[in-house]
Amino acid sequence: MTNESLSLSDKYIKIISLCLKDKALPPSLEETIKELFNFYVITPNSPTEKNTKKLLDFSYDGDLIYSAFLSQYSIDLTTTPIHWWKFISLFKGLTPDNRICEVMQIRSINPSKIQDKEQRAMLSKLQRQFRIPSTEPDNDIGAEFGKLM
Repeated sequence: MTNESLSLSDKYIKIISLCLKDKALPPSLEETIKELFNFYVITPNSPTEKNTKKLLDFSYDGDLIYSAFLSQYSIDLTTTPIHWWKFISLFKGLTPDNRICEVMQIRSINPSKIQDKEQRAMLSKLQRQFRIPSTEPDNDIGAEFGKLM
């Protein structure tokens, strides 16, 4: 069977199957789109966990990600082509001493869980410093797609 003999919908199914690797094709279009979205973004939470805090923004945090890859792996992301899955695997393997990991940790902490007032004030100050600025919907397609999920 050649690519020319496949219908457009069959081509889409093949593309989706390639993206989902060894997973079976989800039974509904909604689940398929969710799986594709999960392929594209890093989701630090399990599917059942409800966490609306955004810990990472590839555009905003790009310089921290770049420096982490350069220092830990000696990979210059501006000159080295890297497959998305390899990038994600390496990103997940970054050591906690990388600045991007520290920033994500700071963003993830709930200040109300800190009892000491000085520590809570310091955490709040750091969270303001490292807050991901809100973006316009036109400029952040991933965020808008995520809101629909």
